Amino acid sequence: MTAAPHWDFVTLHGRMLALYRLAAQDGPTARAQIEPRLPALRSSPAATGSGTGLLCYESYLDLIALHLADPALHARHSLLDRQRFEAELRADPSRSLARFATALCLRRDGEAGAARRLLRHLAASRYPEQSLARQILARDVERAAMA
Repeated sequence: MTAAPHWDFVTLHGRMLALYRLAAQDGPTARAQIEPRLPALRSSPAATGSGTGLLCYESYLDLIALHLADPALHARHSLLDRQRFEAELRADPSRSLARFATALCLRRDGEAGAARRLLRHLAASRYPEQSLARQILARDVERAAMA
């Protein structure tokens, strides 16, 4: 593994964290400063090239949208395009990122059972998203136990 992909993720995380802090500090008034920066982060190789980057981007985007009181922000800037990822998965079922992203889309759309099936497959695999899938499934078990 080269240092460049790791650095890209660190850069993505740092920039998303800075936007989150701005949103948390200034609230809805920060939207004019934050929204123009999102397209570049959305198209960065770190956000589009790995499950970790995708999850980082989407998680921060959710939090930023909450602080800006703008739920549509997530819809405008999300990478989670269910039709696209389902088509990628049908075209090549071995694409682990497409499988992971499809599972996230299904979870978002309330289809937990279908999402869990995809995540279980990833968790049992040797794909790079294996540990992320395991973490999400473990969190689901913890939440179910607390309910």
